[in-house]
Amino acid sequence: MAGKVVPIKGGSVGSGYRSANRPDHRGVDFPASFGTPIYAAADGFVVRSGPATGFGNWIVLDHQRELGVDTVYGHMAARDLLVRAGDTVTAGQVIARVGSEGESSGPHLHFEVWGPPGRFGGADQNPSIWLRDARQPGTSAVPPLPQTKGDKQLIADVTVLTRNDSGWRDPNTCTHICQHTNQGPAFGSLEGLLGWCANPISEASYNLIVHGDGRIGRSNDDDYIPWAAGPISNRKGLHVCAMGYAEETREQWLSRPAQLDSLGEIWADWAVRHYIALQKVDGNQLRAGAEGVCGHGDTARAWGETNHTDPGVGFPYDVVLQIARDKINQEDGLSAADADRVVANLTEFIKGYLAPVISDVKDLREQVTGSRDLHYKDPERKVVDLQKSYPGLKILGNRTLPDTVAALAQAAGIKGAIDPKPGA
Repeated sequence: MAGKVVPIKGGSVGSGYRSANRPDHRGVDFPASFGTPIYAAADGFVVRSGPATGFGNWIVLDHQRELGVDTVYGHMAARDLLVRAGDTVTAGQVIARVGSEGESSGPHLHFEVWGPPGRFGGADQNPSIWLRDARQPGTSAVPPLPQTKGDKQLIADVTVLTRNDSGWRDPNTCTHICQHTNQGPAFGSLEGLLGWCANPISEASYNLIVHGDGRIGRSNDDDYIPWAAGPISNRKGLHVCAMGYAEETREQWLSRPAQLDSLGEIWADWAVRHYIALQKVDGNQLRAGAEGVCGHGDTARAWGETNHTDPGVGFPYDVVLQIARDKINQEDGLSAADADRVVANLTEFIKGYLAPVISDVKDLREQVTGSRDLHYKDPERKVVDLQKSYPGLKILGNRTLPDTVAALAQAAGIKGAIDPKPGA
């Protein structure tokens, strides 16, 4: 099927386009495990596939005829480039696998979009915006990725919609996820806070609210502008309130794991659904146009429209960001924590069991052949160097154990026995 396709299945943006701290970053980064499939973002043909400065290796696809852009995919290993220059590709076709070649701090896909005439002569575009109407690989429409999601937005446990809003907006134009507190007890009444947001006298509302026990309440649909911060952030942001106080310590927040888990679910939903980078951004970065996760206090410092400081210095952004990333990764398999445990268990098994067995096998090989390892004249073609691989034992006249048995058999007159090293 034609149209646009997300290049990493279920992927979220880790480093955004031309952010304040990386103004020359002309694409977006999708963190993913080594070997994760990379998909062609649209129908087209391959312009480049091979080495590239900075990327280690890259692929450049031309979609000018249908979409008026080129797309770039970077940091793959040479062995993981699955298409060649001149090949025709279709949207959603696997063209490569994730690597960490070139100037890279870890496995990820660097993805760029270039306007006409393309990568060579055109201007770079924001991939997050370009991908907002893209579908997931293997689907005919963009699906609700996290598990309890409706076609339009996350399904809340309790919904009390308010008229405290500034009308409709396209949530795909949102650039940040804004975290709030309500300056009230974490285990107060969720329904009461939703009712307060529905009261015109309050002149306040959010998109979502999370109770201390993890229940989620909806005050505004995601495509309506809430009254949560100043006009700019209200319009550009998706706003969620965690019931609690801005003065709370990190330890107090961490004592409510169900609440943090629900916040991570919300952040993951918004990040995937609307291509908002899962990275913490401050006021200066927001003002410069960066995408990411921030607090009400950050928006106040960015645009000076309020004087709020919530959710406070103790709020564990790092923890909730990791929860969100893990929830996205679970769409395709293990969470990062589970993957780490699997690796640790495999490492322990290899070191504690396989390594001693392998060492014993090598000891036996050395006693039989005179060499612990197999040696190659031509490693690429697996041509064995017989002299180095089977040198024999000095105490047996540089014969291997089978050579020695054959020599003894010949000396004993056994029919067909041949000494492979006569005179040794």
